Amino acid sequence: MGLKALTLMLLAAPAPTQAESASESTRETAKPETLLEPQDDARRHFDQGVVLYEEGDLPRALYEFQRAFELSDNYRLLYNIGVTQLELRDYASALRSFRSYLEQGGADVPEARRAEVVSQVEALRRRVGSLIVLTSIDGAEILIDGRVIGTTPMTAPVLVNIGPLTLEVRAKGYEPWRQAIAISSRDEIALDADLVRVEPPKLAMTPVESPLAVGGSADVANPSTPRIETVTWSLFGATAVVGFGALVTGLLAIRAEDDFGELLDQIPADPTAVADAESRRNNLAYATDGLLVATVGLGLATLGTGIAAVVRKRRGPKDDRRIALTPLGFHVRF
Repeated sequence: MGLKALTLMLLAAPAPTQAESASESTRETAKPETLLEPQDDARRHFDQGVVLYEEGDLPRALYEFQRAFELSDNYRLLYNIGVTQLELRDYASALRSFRSYLEQGGADVPEARRAEVVSQVEALRRRVGSLIVLTSIDGAEILIDGRVIGTTPMTAPVLVNIGPLTLEVRAKGYEPWRQAIAISSRDEIALDADLVRVEPPKLAMTPVESPLAVGGSADVANPSTPRIETVTWSLFGATAVVGFGALVTGLLAIRAEDDFGELLDQIPADPTAVADAESRRNNLAYATDGLLVATVGLGLATLGTGIAAVVRKRRGPKDDRRIALTPLGFHVRF
Protein backbone atom coordinates (compact mmCIF):
# COMPACT_ATOMS: atom_id res chain seq x y z
CA MET A 1 0.00 0.00 0.00
CA GLY A 2 1.42 3.40 -0.98
CA LEU A 3 2.32 6.20 1.42
CA LYS A 4 -0.38 8.50 0.05
CA ALA A 5 -3.09 5.89 0.60
CA LEU A 6 -1.89 5.18 4.13
CA THR A 7 -1.86 8.89 4.88
CA LEU A 8 -5.35 9.52 3.58
CA MET A 9 -6.74 6.59 5.53
CA LEU A 10 -5.14 7.91 8.69
CA LEU A 11 -6.43 11.42 8.14
CA ALA A 12 -9.94 10.11 7.59
CA ALA A 13 -9.89 8.62 11.09
CA PRO A 14 -11.70 10.09 14.15
CA ALA A 15 -9.92 12.58 16.38
CA PRO A 16 -6.79 11.42 18.21
CA THR A 17 -8.47 11.72 21.58
CA GLN A 18 -10.90 8.94 20.62
CA ALA A 19 -9.57 6.65 17.86
CA GLU A 20 -7.27 6.51 14.83
CA SER A 21 -8.19 4.08 12.04
CA ALA A 22 -6.20 2.99 9.01
CA SER A 23 -8.02 -0.23 7.98
CA GLU A 24 -9.72 -3.16 9.64
CA SER A 25 -6.39 -5.00 9.91
CA THR A 26 -4.48 -2.04 11.35
CA ARG A 27 -7.08 -0.50 13.63
CA GLU A 28 -5.75 1.39 16.69
CA THR A 29 -8.17 2.53 19.38
CA ALA A 30 -7.22 5.05 22.06
CA LYS A 31 -8.04 4.31 25.65
CA PRO A 32 -11.40 5.79 26.67
CA GLU A 33 -11.09 8.90 28.78
CA THR A 34 -13.16 11.86 29.89
CA LEU A 35 -12.90 14.75 27.43
CA LEU A 36 -11.51 17.82 29.12
CA GLU A 37 -11.04 21.32 27.74
CA PRO A 38 -7.49 20.61 26.41
CA GLN A 39 -8.68 17.46 24.62
CA ASP A 40 -11.56 19.39 23.06
CA ASP A 41 -9.04 21.88 21.73
CA ALA A 42 -6.85 19.02 20.48
CA ARG A 43 -9.83 17.61 18.57
CA ARG A 44 -10.47 20.97 16.95
CA HIS A 45 -6.83 21.35 15.87
CA PHE A 46 -6.76 17.78 14.54
CA ASP A 47 -9.92 18.28 12.46
CA GLN A 48 -8.55 21.52 11.05
CA GLY A 49 -5.29 19.77 10.20
CA VAL A 50 -7.19 17.11 8.26
CA VAL A 51 -9.02 19.77 6.24
CA LEU A 52 -5.80 21.63 5.45
CA TYR A 53 -4.01 18.42 4.53
CA GLU A 54 -6.74 17.42 2.09
CA GLU A 55 -6.56 20.90 0.57
CA GLY A 56 -2.81 20.52 0.06
CA ASP A 57 -1.85 23.22 2.57
CA LEU A 58 0.83 21.08 4.18
CA PRO A 59 2.70 23.72 6.27
CA ARG A 60 -0.50 24.79 8.07
CA ALA A 61 -1.71 21.21 8.38
CA LEU A 62 1.59 20.37 10.08
CA TYR A 63 1.11 23.26 12.50
CA GLU A 64 -2.40 22.05 13.43
CA PHE A 65 -1.23 18.45 13.98
CA GLN A 66 1.62 19.70 16.18
CA ARG A 67 -0.77 21.84 18.26
CA ALA A 68 -3.10 18.86 18.67
CA PHE A 69 -0.14 16.75 19.87
CA GLU A 70 0.95 19.42 22.35
CA LEU A 71 -2.55 19.54 23.84
CA SER A 72 -3.35 15.82 23.87
CA ASP A 73 0.10 14.15 24.10
CA ASN A 74 -1.36 11.34 21.97
CA TYR A 75 1.50 9.43 20.34
CA ARG A 76 -0.68 8.54 17.31
CA LEU A 77 -0.47 12.14 16.14
CA LEU A 78 3.29 11.72 15.66
CA TYR A 79 2.49 9.53 12.66
CA ASN A 80 0.41 12.29 11.09
CA ILE A 81 3.17 14.77 11.84
CA GLY A 82 5.85 12.52 10.37
CA VAL A 83 3.87 11.84 7.17
CA THR A 84 3.24 15.56 6.66
CA GLN A 85 6.92 16.38 7.23
CA LEU A 86 7.87 13.66 4.79
CA GLU A 87 5.68 15.17 2.09
CA LEU A 88 7.27 18.56 2.86
CA ARG A 89 10.65 16.82 2.26
CA ASP A 90 11.85 17.72 5.72
CA TYR A 91 13.44 14.31 6.10
CA ALA A 92 15.29 14.99 9.36
CA SER A 93 12.10 16.14 11.13
CA ALA A 94 10.12 13.22 9.68
CA LEU A 95 12.74 10.77 10.94
CA ARG A 96 12.57 12.26 14.45
CA SER A 97 8.75 12.09 14.44
CA PHE A 98 8.62 8.45 13.26
CA ARG A 99 11.20 7.40 15.84
CA SER A 100 9.24 9.15 18.61
CA TYR A 101 6.08 7.44 17.33
CA LEU A 102 7.66 4.02 17.74
CA GLU A 103 9.21 4.85 21.12
CA GLN A 104 6.08 6.37 22.67
CA GLY A 105 3.68 3.88 21.12
CA GLY A 106 5.70 0.86 22.19
CA ALA A 107 3.65 -2.33 22.21
CA ASP A 108 0.45 -0.41 21.39
CA VAL A 109 1.59 0.11 17.78
CA PRO A 110 0.07 -2.65 15.56
CA GLU A 111 2.57 -4.88 13.78
CA ALA A 112 1.51 -3.77 10.29
CA ARG A 113 1.93 -0.09 11.17
CA ARG A 114 5.19 -0.75 13.00
CA ALA A 115 6.62 -2.55 9.96
CA GLU A 116 5.63 0.34 7.69
CA VAL A 117 7.15 3.00 9.97
CA VAL A 118 10.36 0.98 10.48
CA SER A 119 10.69 0.79 6.72
CA GLN A 120 10.27 4.55 6.44
CA VAL A 121 12.87 5.11 9.18
CA GLU A 122 15.42 3.00 7.31
CA ALA A 123 14.74 4.91 4.07
CA LEU A 124 14.99 8.29 5.79
CA ARG A 125 18.34 7.45 7.39
CA ARG A 126 19.87 7.61 3.92
CA ARG A 127 18.52 11.13 3.42
CA VAL A 128 19.98 12.79 6.52
CA GLY A 129 23.27 13.39 8.29
CA SER A 130 24.16 14.41 11.83
CA LEU A 131 25.84 17.50 13.18
CA ILE A 132 27.21 18.59 16.54
CA VAL A 133 28.62 22.01 17.40
CA LEU A 134 31.26 22.42 20.10
CA THR A 135 31.96 25.74 21.79
CA SER A 136 33.17 26.98 25.14
CA ILE A 137 30.19 29.31 25.53
CA ASP A 138 27.11 27.84 27.23
CA GLY A 139 23.66 29.06 26.25
CA ALA A 140 24.59 30.04 22.69
CA GLU A 141 21.86 29.60 20.08
CA ILE A 142 22.55 27.25 17.17
CA LEU A 143 20.77 28.07 13.91
CA ILE A 144 20.58 26.24 10.61
CA ASP A 145 19.46 28.39 7.67
CA GLY A 146 18.14 30.97 10.15
CA ARG A 147 16.09 28.51 12.25
CA VAL A 148 17.04 27.79 15.87
CA ILE A 149 17.67 24.06 16.40
CA GLY A 150 19.10 24.14 19.92
CA THR A 151 21.52 25.71 22.39
CA THR A 152 24.96 24.88 23.68
CA PRO A 153 26.21 22.69 25.13
CA MET A 154 24.87 20.06 22.70
CA THR A 155 24.56 16.70 24.45
CA ALA A 156 24.04 14.75 21.22
CA PRO A 157 24.26 15.29 17.46
CA VAL A 158 21.22 16.72 15.72
CA LEU A 159 19.77 15.27 12.51
CA VAL A 160 19.93 17.56 9.48
CA ASN A 161 18.79 17.22 5.88
CA ILE A 162 21.44 16.45 3.31
CA GLY A 163 22.61 19.28 1.08
CA PRO A 164 24.16 22.73 1.56
CA LEU A 165 23.25 24.74 4.66
CA THR A 166 24.39 27.74 6.66
CA LEU A 167 25.30 27.14 10.28
CA GLU A 168 25.27 30.04 12.74
CA VAL A 169 26.06 30.32 16.45
CA ARG A 170 24.93 33.37 18.45
CA ALA A 171 25.67 34.39 22.01
CA LYS A 172 25.16 37.67 23.83
CA GLY A 173 28.36 39.65 24.00
CA TYR A 174 30.00 37.74 21.14
CA GLU A 175 30.17 38.22 17.41
CA PRO A 176 28.00 35.73 15.45
CA TRP A 177 29.89 32.73 14.08
CA ARG A 178 28.81 31.54 10.62
CA GLN A 179 29.93 28.79 8.30
CA ALA A 180 28.52 27.30 5.10
CA ILE A 181 28.74 23.51 4.98
CA ALA A 182 27.40 20.62 2.89
CA ILE A 183 25.91 17.48 4.44
CA SER A 184 25.98 14.16 2.61
CA SER A 185 24.05 10.99 3.37
CA ARG A 186 24.85 9.63 6.85
CA ASP A 187 27.58 12.21 7.45
CA GLU A 188 28.62 12.73 11.08
CA ILE A 189 30.15 16.20 11.36
CA ALA A 190 31.55 17.93 14.45
CA LEU A 191 32.45 21.61 14.26
CA ASP A 192 34.28 23.89 16.71
CA ALA A 193 32.73 27.37 16.87
CA ASP A 194 35.23 29.88 18.24
CA LEU A 195 33.19 32.90 19.29
CA VAL A 196 34.96 36.24 19.52
CA ARG A 197 33.95 38.55 22.34
CA VAL A 198 32.67 41.96 21.29
CA GLU A 199 34.89 44.68 22.72
CA PRO A 200 33.02 47.60 24.32
CA PRO A 201 33.29 50.84 22.35
CA LYS A 202 36.05 53.15 23.46
CA LEU A 203 35.20 56.75 24.28
CA ALA A 204 36.98 59.17 21.96
CA MET A 205 38.40 62.19 23.80
CA THR A 206 38.56 65.41 21.79
CA PRO A 207 41.35 67.70 22.97
CA VAL A 208 40.32 71.23 23.94
CA GLU A 209 42.53 74.06 22.71
CA SER A 210 43.98 76.20 25.45
CA PRO A 211 43.14 79.91 25.40
CA LEU A 212 46.93 80.58 25.59
CA ALA A 213 47.79 78.40 22.57
CA VAL A 214 50.64 79.86 20.49
CA GLY A 215 49.34 81.47 17.33
CA GLY A 216 45.85 80.31 18.18
CA SER A 217 42.69 82.02 19.15
CA ALA A 218 41.22 82.19 22.58
CA ASP A 219 37.78 82.93 21.18
CA VAL A 220 35.14 80.56 22.44
CA ALA A 221 31.66 80.66 20.97
CA ASN A 222 28.95 81.77 23.28
CA PRO A 223 27.04 78.57 24.17
CA SER A 224 23.89 80.45 25.10
CA THR A 225 23.20 81.65 21.53
CA PRO A 226 21.86 78.29 20.21
CA ARG A 227 19.60 77.99 23.24
CA ILE A 228 18.15 81.45 22.64
CA GLU A 229 17.54 80.63 18.98
CA THR A 230 15.76 77.41 19.97
CA VAL A 231 13.52 79.31 22.38
CA THR A 232 12.81 81.91 19.69
CA TRP A 233 11.69 79.32 17.15
CA SER A 234 9.60 77.53 19.78
CA LEU A 235 7.84 80.77 20.69
CA PHE A 236 7.32 81.55 17.00
CA GLY A 237 5.65 78.17 16.48
CA ALA A 238 3.44 78.65 19.53
CA THR A 239 2.47 82.14 18.30
CA ALA A 240 1.47 80.75 14.92
CA VAL A 241 -0.64 77.99 16.46
CA VAL A 242 -2.42 80.27 18.92
CA GLY A 243 -2.92 82.92 16.21
CA PHE A 244 -4.50 80.36 13.92
CA GLY A 245 -6.78 79.30 16.77
CA ALA A 246 -7.82 82.92 17.27
CA LEU A 247 -8.62 83.20 13.57
CA VAL A 248 -10.79 80.07 13.63
CA THR A 249 -12.70 81.05 16.76
CA GLY A 250 -13.15 84.57 15.36
CA LEU A 251 -14.75 83.23 12.21
CA LEU A 252 -16.98 80.97 14.27
CA ALA A 253 -17.93 83.94 16.46
CA ILE A 254 -18.95 85.96 13.37
CA ARG A 255 -21.06 83.07 12.17
CA ALA A 256 -22.65 82.73 15.62
CA GLU A 257 -23.45 86.46 15.57
CA ASP A 258 -25.24 86.05 12.25
CA ASP A 259 -27.20 83.06 13.54
CA PHE A 260 -28.18 85.01 16.63
CA GLY A 261 -29.44 87.91 14.49
CA GLU A 262 -31.49 85.59 12.29
CA LEU A 263 -33.16 84.04 15.32
CA LEU A 264 -34.05 87.49 16.66
CA ASP A 265 -35.67 88.38 13.32
CA GLN A 266 -37.95 85.34 13.41
CA ILE A 267 -41.53 85.95 14.42
CA PRO A 268 -42.31 84.50 16.84
CA ALA A 269 -38.79 83.92 18.13
CA ASP A 270 -37.95 80.76 20.10
CA PRO A 271 -36.62 81.99 23.49
CA THR A 272 -34.63 78.81 24.10
CA ALA A 273 -32.96 78.87 20.69
CA VAL A 274 -32.22 82.58 21.07
CA ALA A 275 -30.63 82.03 24.47
CA ASP A 276 -28.49 79.15 23.18
CA ALA A 277 -27.36 81.19 20.18
CA GLU A 278 -26.46 84.14 22.38
CA SER A 279 -24.51 81.92 24.77
CA ARG A 280 -22.60 80.34 21.90
CA ARG A 281 -21.82 83.76 20.41
CA ASN A 282 -20.54 85.05 23.74
CA ASN A 283 -18.39 81.98 24.43
CA LEU A 284 -16.77 82.17 21.01
CA ALA A 285 -16.17 85.88 21.42
CA TYR A 286 -14.50 85.37 24.81
CA ALA A 287 -12.36 82.57 23.40
CA THR A 288 -11.31 84.73 20.48
CA ASP A 289 -10.36 87.59 22.77
CA GLY A 290 -8.32 85.28 24.99
CA LEU A 291 -6.49 83.74 22.06
CA LEU A 292 -5.77 87.19 20.61
CA VAL A 293 -4.24 88.31 23.91
CA ALA A 294 -2.15 85.14 24.06
CA THR A 295 -1.04 85.65 20.46
CA VAL A 296 0.10 89.19 21.19
CA GLY A 297 1.96 88.08 24.31
CA LEU A 298 3.71 85.23 22.52
CA GLY A 299 4.52 87.53 19.61
CA LEU A 300 6.19 90.03 21.92
CA ALA A 301 8.15 87.26 23.63
CA THR A 302 9.24 85.92 20.23
CA LEU A 303 10.35 89.39 19.18
CA GLY A 304 12.32 89.87 22.40
CA THR A 305 14.18 86.55 22.20
CA GLY A 306 14.83 87.10 18.50
CA ILE A 307 16.40 90.50 19.16
CA ALA A 308 18.51 88.99 21.97
CA ALA A 309 19.76 86.22 19.67
CA VAL A 310 20.71 88.71 16.94
CA VAL A 311 22.54 90.95 19.43
CA ARG A 312 24.53 88.04 20.86
CA LYS A 313 25.42 86.76 17.41
CA ARG A 314 26.61 90.19 16.24
CA ARG A 315 28.57 90.76 19.41
CA GLY A 316 30.53 87.61 18.62
CA PRO A 317 32.44 85.39 21.00
CA LYS A 318 33.94 86.95 24.02
CA ASP A 319 37.73 87.20 24.07
CA ASP A 320 38.90 86.43 27.58
CA ARG A 321 42.57 86.34 26.65
CA ARG A 322 44.80 88.62 28.60
CA ILE A 323 48.28 87.20 27.77
CA ALA A 324 49.35 85.98 24.32
CA LEU A 325 52.64 84.99 22.74
CA THR A 326 53.48 86.97 19.56
CA PRO A 327 56.57 87.04 17.30
CA LEU A 328 57.71 90.17 19.18
CA GLY A 329 57.31 88.60 22.60
CA PHE A 330 54.57 88.45 25.19
CA HIS A 331 51.62 90.75 24.67
CA VAL A 332 49.73 91.82 27.78
CA ARG A 333 46.34 93.47 27.53
CA PHE A 334 44.59 95.17 30.46
